[in-house]
Amino acid sequence: MANPPFDDDPRDTTTPAAMAALLTRICDRRALSASSTEVLLGAMQRDVTGLKRLRAMLPPGIAVKDKTGTIGGTLNDVGIIDLPDGRGRVVIAVYIKKSARPFEERERAIAEIGRSVYDYMLIESASTAKRAERGSR
Repeated sequence: MANPPFDDDPRDTTTPAAMAALLTRICDRRALSASSTEVLLGAMQRDVTGLKRLRAMLPPGIAVKDKTGTIGGTLNDVGIIDLPDGRGRVVIAVYIKKSARPFEERERAIAEIGRSVYDYMLIESASTAKRAERGSR
């Protein structure tokens, strides 16, 4: 259910791009001390509130560190998805705001976005590896 007082609050000024930049700084150990970084990322990896969001459609065993947010018509999930075989990571921030769609539909949309981005990055990382291999010959 939408929550106009929250959804229209001018103090809510963060963006998915700003959150992704913050997550990147955290992953690169440029935002917190090493011990604080490990505590935060560990808590994000153990998070269970987002099981039906970014993680929902990913293959079993894929490491995800995420943090959800939910209030009224706003449903978010931001996180880090580790690609398999050391192929890198994906920093992602998905925000749904001012939506009157059913809660489950919004969670599914986030899950589908997560899977689409994961699949794209797998293909891209394979292409990059092939180009690098050809260049080293």
